[in-house]
Amino acid sequence: MEMLKRTEPNIPDHEVLRKIGGGAYGEVWMARGVTGAYRAIKIVRREDFDDERGFEREFEGILKFEPISRDHPGLVNVLHVGRSRDDAFYYYVMELGDDIREGREINPVEYEARTLSSDIKAAAGKAQALNPCLDVGIRLAEALAHLHALGLSHRDVKPANIIFVNGKAKLADIGLVAASGQRTFVGTEGFVPPEGPGSAQADVYSLGKVIYEISTGKDRLQFPEVPEELHPDTNPKQWQSLNQVVCDICNPRMSGRTISTAAQLVEALKKIREGKRVKMSKGGWLNSFLWLTLFGLCGVALYLGWMSMFSVKVGDNVISPKIVSKERGGNQTAQNPDKPSEKEIVEVETCIVSFVIEPSSGVEAYSLTDTYIGEISVMEGEYEVGELVEFVLKAPGFIDETIRYVIPDQAFVLKPITLKMDKPPIIGKPWWDSLDQQYEAVGNMHESELIEASNWERYVEFSFYRKEPIIVEIDHRGQSRAIEKIVLAKENDFNEFADWLTTEAQEAGRLLKDQEVVAVIKRGFKGKNYTPQHALKEMFPAKLRVQKIPFATLELEVEPTGSKIYLGDDFIGTTKIKDTGIRPGTYLLRIESDGYESLEKEVTLSQGQSLKIPRVVLQKNDSLIKGKAWTNKLGMPFVPLNETLMASAWETRVKDYQVYLTAIGEEMPNAEVNRKPNEPVVYVSFRDASEFAKWLTERDLKEGSIPEGSAYRIPTDHEWSMMVGLEEDEATIIPKKALENQGQYPWSGGWDPVRGDKLKALVDRALPIGNFSDETRRKWNKLTRNYYKGYTDGHSGTSPVGAFKANQRGIFDLAGNVSEWVAENVQGGEVEGGRFQVYRGSSFRTYVNKGLISSFRGYTKVGGRDVAIGFRLVLKLPEVLDGE
Repeated sequence: MEMLKRTEPNIPDHEVLRKIGGGAYGEVWMARGVTGAYRAIKIVRREDFDDERGFEREFEGILKFEPISRDHPGLVNVLHVGRSRDDAFYYYVMELGDDIREGREINPVEYEARTLSSDIKAAAGKAQALNPCLDVGIRLAEALAHLHALGLSHRDVKPANIIFVNGKAKLADIGLVAASGQRTFVGTEGFVPPEGPGSAQADVYSLGKVIYEISTGKDRLQFPEVPEELHPDTNPKQWQSLNQVVCDICNPRMSGRTISTAAQLVEALKKIREGKRVKMSKGGWLNSFLWLTLFGLCGVALYLGWMSMFSVKVGDNVISPKIVSKERGGNQTAQNPDKPSEKEIVEVETCIVSFVIEPSSGVEAYSLTDTYIGEISVMEGEYEVGELVEFVLKAPGFIDETIRYVIPDQAFVLKPITLKMDKPPIIGKPWWDSLDQQYEAVGNMHESELIEASNWERYVEFSFYRKEPIIVEIDHRGQSRAIEKIVLAKENDFNEFADWLTTEAQEAGRLLKDQEVVAVIKRGFKGKNYTPQHALKEMFPAKLRVQKIPFATLELEVEPTGSKIYLGDDFIGTTKIKDTGIRPGTYLLRIESDGYESLEKEVTLSQGQSLKIPRVVLQKNDSLIKGKAWTNKLGMPFVPLNETLMASAWETRVKDYQVYLTAIGEEMPNAEVNRKPNEPVVYVSFRDASEFAKWLTERDLKEGSIPEGSAYRIPTDHEWSMMVGLEEDEATIIPKKALENQGQYPWSGGWDPVRGDKLKALVDRALPIGNFSDETRRKWNKLTRNYYKGYTDGHSGTSPVGAFKANQRGIFDLAGNVSEWVAENVQGGEVEGGRFQVYRGSSFRTYVNKGLISSFRGYTKVGGRDVAIGFRLVLKLPEVLDGE
């Protein structure tokens, strides 16, 4: 069956731009919020579910997830959750991921989301570098651990559901999040474990397959095959440890998995990143198989590279050196003693090395296999020239430092090693960021040297940044040393670089939440190889500065209790808030509460300002007020036509009419054509519609939701003309009215006589404007005529009410969907005899020009019913309401 085209959703406070994704569980649209920020909005429609419970269960899941989505950097942030006015769908607003080509520079026309799936496609079957794989794995495993700790599971972890925001991986498609153990089958072949989805352990299994794909370049269905070659920046020994972990968590037998929780996976991946050994007792058969397979592919030489050891001497503690020879020419390589190099071998010499450690106390040394060597301040030893010495230094408050030092051809070397602080900057002392860039203390701030090419390259590797900057060689003396190559880039690129560093440092606890890294552009720079052409292209060098964020404070209290408070697109609290962490700027403050009128106010916050807004009291909107839109308890929205008359914004739905039938104990007329709750009820006579209006009037008067003297009824022919915007003389007879205003349509713009019956006025529009007899109806009903060629509205029959754009009064479907009864009938001529009931407007069966004009009237015998005729109500109010 061909999937019907969905119309653009109407989302409060957002301009919906275009659809950017979709699948079995909803569609994703790009939108622009009131602050101008681009957002992604997921639409989940009720009609896509087999039963009501499934739809409500998924909605409950997103409600549970929304408040916790912003508690972890590895989860896509959900900014708002809501339901459509007609209850046809629910939606949630999310942060928009990076563009696949431009990162955070979003072009709404060309935007394509960067996902892990797109990265895998770009890699073209090649394994990715190990460090980015570990970063992605750790971040997502931490996000899953956070979800699992709250009793939730994701249920569909796969590369397509992992997006990048500011270059960092995040779990997306969180509409599938549900309570752990919920066994509704979702997921994708190859990522779902044999025991099925829905559990925390199943999420870990799925993430294992994700890591397998990026670290090997293979498809998950090829598991456990290994790549013929690794990425050149990958340490083979670390990769083998990662592969063992992946084989463990993806073991088809649950009982064979040593690592079964996301928290355990985080610990294992961090050990691999630090070069430590990961202990696993289960799943040995699979790990051994993969290790032997890789061993055979890579050969003995690679194995010797993995198994190389080092010599470190502290007192009496000695770890034996690897087998090393020195070749003439200065190159040193690991050799097989039984098979000398063809090059001339000279006798190995030795060198005494003293490693002097700062700080001078509290530092412990370990081997790369995590064997404890001792607490040291100076480590001395006699080593063979060309030998690679490797060890790890650890101290509280400092970053673990892995030392790799090739012994030089000298008699004695004093090698100083200064550990970098693993804490926020301290005034007067240097500080290092996550790329090991050094910042010197300058007053109460810290500044780096000009950003160097080597540091930018590491940023690109860790963040998958895609744009190429200009690298120039210079002769520049910085504060502490000479710099050879610097980066030239645009200001926006440096700002993204600084934002990435801020996020990295804050997540690692090395910057406080009120500290940030900012780029300082050096526009007046003069140096070797820097030309005026670079300046004309706005390509400059830059430094980095760590400074306090000049936050503003907003204090506010709202009545009633539970009111939701938003600043821009961000939810900041309920009822009473004091937010001390708001960046300076102008925001739209929005306050909402069910049953109350929303309030919007623009507020401007300057640096360091503390703004206290007086107590805000929302006004109830459950009472009917003249001249204002109102929704009754059936969920039928009404808009004012004049002081005493309100019109339903849409045609009466199946779900509305069903409430009435249940109350009077009747069955739905011709249930075969009245199936979708949010579509207009059809096959009801004018009398049926009038009885519904009478019942609803009595019910709402009894419940007090409409004032005494009010009444629902079918609109008169003249009132329907008011809705559609026709100015007619009420005294003119109906058949004559039908011949007037021939060029006026319910939409703006007219008919194109050149194209005749091909409806050019509709076809030329970017979006359909009504539900008529179209290409979709032709396909479903195998029509050869009686449809508008080239026009597609996506519906073969009736469509949900409000699916197309409303007119200026806020009234939907006055053109198309179903024709509507009006409270008039006309006397037939001598031949036909009898009385005829009048109906107005076109329907999904309309295919001729005459049926689309606003003045069109149709006639059927009194008491008649039709699958293309429904009705809408008006509400007549008393001249004076209570309280006026």
